Amino acid sequence: IIDEVHMLTEPAFNALLKTLEEPPAHAVFILATTEPQKVPVTIRSRCQHIPFRRISGKDIAVRLSLVCEKEGIPAEEAALWELARQADGAMRDALSLLEQAIPVGSGAVSLDSVRALLGGGSRSEMEAFVASLRARPECAVSDLMESVRKGTSMERILENLFLIFRDLWILKAWGEAALEGLELSGEERAFLLKEVRFWTLDGLRDCLGSLSRMIGRSRTGMRTDVLAGLLLEGLRPADPPSSPIPKENRMSFRQEQTVSRSETIPGSSPELADPKTEPAGTALSSKEIDAIRSFWIGLLESRDPEDRQIVAAIAPARVLSGQGGVEVVFPLRDRICYELIRLERNLRRFQVLKENALGGIPFTFCCGKEQFCGKENPAAESAPAGEDPNSVPWRLRRGQAEGPGRQGELSENGPEGETPKGHFRSATIDEMLGWFGGEILLVRSDEPEGGIGGCEEGSTGE
Repeated sequence: IIDEVHMLTEPAFNALLKTLEEPPAHAVFILATTEPQKVPVTIRSRCQHIPFRRISGKDIAVRLSLVCEKEGIPAEEAALWELARQADGAMRDALSLLEQAIPVGSGAVSLDSVRALLGGGSRSEMEAFVASLRARPECAVSDLMESVRKGTSMERILENLFLIFRDLWILKAWGEAALEGLELSGEERAFLLKEVRFWTLDGLRDCLGSLSRMIGRSRTGMRTDVLAGLLLEGLRPADPPSSPIPKENRMSFRQEQTVSRSETIPGSSPELADPKTEPAGTALSSKEIDAIRSFWIGLLESRDPEDRQIVAAIAPARVLSGQGGVEVVFPLRDRICYELIRLERNLRRFQVLKENALGGIPFTFCCGKEQFCGKENPAAESAPAGEDPNSVPWRLRRGQAEGPGRQGELSENGPEGETPKGHFRSATIDEMLGWFGGEILLVRSDEPEGGIGGCEEGSTGE
């Protein structure tokens, strides 16, 4: 029996090859390895390959329980499951961990002894952390930092948290029947069934995304306390945004990100409050709600070049109908979209489209604790750094946003048809300049004239 045969040197493999070609009748060679691809093909071709698969966590836990029972060692089921999970499919590793856990627990295998052996960050600890993070965040911060100070590996914490949120997401998306495909103990299953009702699918997806990014960062040498801060910031339940509109009168029109735009949102109107108990004229009618739904879907599907920035801004927003108006709510992580819709040209364009389709129905835009009404004065755009606000290129771009009348006013201030020196008159570049206040840094001309390699330097900015 040659264990870890892939570690042999090339001369050793060459010496072994002759024996394998003509083996003695009384001898059988067993070559064991965890990396068969590193064994030369000349060796593999002369052997019968028998692959061994990983052992399931459930089978390992059952085997460890049998060993403890025959040896007369008291053992907790949760502790054995933690050892089985740590073994990652290898029975030999599981038995080695069990042998180490027995003296740590003074002759017994308890969850505390396993935690002391493995250094914290176990599944049960992370389950307690998840429940605490949802119900008592201030206590969860202390628990996490205390675990980190004791030397618990952040990579182990992140991986166990990812598995917990993965299981919660599977349970939330497909129900209890989906848990049959997961390796869970009775206690772990009970925790998932109890905890899942406090989380939304969007919240679980966000947590999984944050954890997947942080697992990669944990392997780059980032400081443990920095990773702990990122973890606390990235894990939070998807609470409904604060709003003056009562929950019973809200109706979300936002399409799920996983639904393609070719699919239509159901056209049925939401149930409205009883007109006998609501003041007349305060709640949106069923007809208005259907019109808002059609307007919003049509705007998201618009291919008009003038609507590009508006579509990009409102894509992550949620639209809620309530008493006397519509509220457009932006997540805090998409604040840039909230600021984009506030730009003068975008808000004016939105108001024109909204009034043509819906008339005077008021829209309120919200992001966190900030909000503004669509009728308020939009945020004025400032000239980019390094460009004179009174220069012709900047005024031309402002004129494009403010309409034909303003462009006429600008043309009167300068010679008609005259192009400022250094201004590259291209419709494509003019449009690019208008996006987020862009600037030309370098223009390459067809004929080499001045500059370096036929390049004419433009304005400089950030």
